[in-house]
Amino acid sequence: MKQKQKADTHKLVLVPAALLVALLSFLGGTQYERQVKDILEQPNISTTTVRNLPIREKVKRVIDGDTIELANGQIARYVGVNAPNNGEPLEEEATEANTKLVSGKTITLEYDAYTSDRFERVLAYPMVNGKNYPQSMAIYHIE
Repeated sequence: MKQKQKADTHKLVLVPAALLVALLSFLGGTQYERQVKDILEQPNISTTTVRNLPIREKVKRVIDGDTIELANGQIARYVGVNAPNNGEPLEEEATEANTKLVSGKTITLEYDAYTSDRFERVLAYPMVNGKNYPQSMAIYHIE
């Protein structure tokens, strides 16, 4: 009988404790809350609707480590590259690496099923000098 009372006492303590932990986790947000907030607060870079998907286009300017503006005015976000966002560690280095690899060059763009994101940026796999850009970026960082 004492063991049953002891087990019931443990249940009375564990159940509220588990509920409290679940509630605090829910109210505390996720570990990615800051990153999600940063993404949601990013302004639209361009209001250009993605209509024509260029196969080859010159890079007008580098925006950050994984985003460029093309000579036709469209903004392109690289698929397969996830560079640090504004204010994150290594953000400047990622932008510099992207600048060295593509600034002023004509690049080839390959597309998947999704061709644009909610910011109306072109989503493409970039090819630089006939090479897959993500591989070029990895080699750049190794050297």
